[in-house]
Amino acid sequence: NTRPPSLRIVKPWSVPTVLNELKGWEVARKLSLKLLTLKTVFLVALVSLKRASDLHRIRMVPEMFDLSTKRFCAHPVGLGKTDRPGHLGRPIAFEAFLQDPRIDPVYFLNCYVRRTQHLRGSADQLFISFKKPFRPVSVQTISRWLVQTLRLCNVRDGTGHSTRSVGATTAAQAGVSIDDILGAADWSGTHTFCRFYYKPGVSSLSRCVLNSTE
Repeated sequence: NTRPPSLRIVKPWSVPTVLNELKGWEVARKLSLKLLTLKTVFLVALVSLKRASDLHRIRMVPEMFDLSTKRFCAHPVGLGKTDRPGHLGRPIAFEAFLQDPRIDPVYFLNCYVRRTQHLRGSADQLFISFKKPFRPVSVQTISRWLVQTLRLCNVRDGTGHSTRSVGATTAAQAGVSIDDILGAADWSGTHTFCRFYYKPGVSSLSRCVLNSTE
């Protein structure tokens, strides 16, 4: 191949910088539904290392969705990008970040579910539009929300996919084992992580990522 595909180089953004910006937002009960949605989706994407398409597949149905004040666990419905016969990705799971509720994804998920429970009607998809008629959103909308959150946090060159690479890099630099990172992101091996996602310069995986602001 005389013209191999080129990789788009995007300058990594700083997790501590973005989290510190999010800490400055109003408390959850005072946030508009739009900002509550953006912050919740972003925190979930950051600590889970999942694609927007994985977040899109979360359904609030018995045995597939478990949310308490201490932890969150969901089994996305359908097949993910890397699922195949004999291999299904791990569930999306993380613990509450009790050290700082301002950036605790479990706390914000609880707030989001309570705020939207009377708006969603019969829709069981977790993330719905913050505009009437509050219908389930597409993968593209979730990805756009991630970019929008970065822009609100003064990051101009982040993409909707960058939460995976920047979150994983931050976790690796904080000492999280490569096996835990590969499992959470559902990457097949270290080659994939190192070649496409590791962006140097930026206990549990989620706690290590969120603790990066300290």
